[in-house]
Amino acid sequence: MRKQQLVSSLFIIGIGAMLGFTGCSNGTSSTPTEVTKETTASSEGHTEHVHTKTHKIAVATYNPEDEEFNLFKDYYNQYLAGALDVKFYYSDALLDQSAVDEFIEKAKKEGCEGIISYATYDLESSLKACGDDLYFAVGSAYVNPEVFDKVKSNTKFVGVNGPSEENEEKSWR
Repeated sequence: MRKQQLVSSLFIIGIGAMLGFTGCSNGTSSTPTEVTKETTASSEGHTEHVHTKTHKIAVATYNPEDEEFNLFKDYYNQYLAGALDVKFYYSDALLDQSAVDEFIEKAKKEGCEGIISYATYDLESSLKACGDDLYFAVGSAYVNPEVFDKVKSNTKFVGVNGPSEENEEKSWR
């Protein structure tokens, strides 16, 4: 339970960090996070120390050269990676849902705990591919309310960071 809360918190922080913005190659491998507790005696009683291993989060994108995506990538690598002891595993260009599903399988093999997706063609299919193995967050996109209603109860679905339907429509005018 504590591991699930920690991973969920990392995703929430990552999604929250994306709100600060308006607008590939593989990372290095690491071991999935395990939290261990160690209790030591001190003059005032017991002190609990929490040791963590590095978390690993996959980041899926439709275009690794996109300027907005690279702002997020820089923020992840230059700030979040060190501050939260997390490594990011980036996709190449994912041009359809089949490519996204393949990347999800690669992320599982890389030991990732979740995915932040900037390439969400079929949210239900992505969540099905994640199964019980990966958390999933939509990084920057509009999600149709009908689709959102179908997936919102999935415990591995962390949420969406993106415009409202109205703002999405305005951006295409």
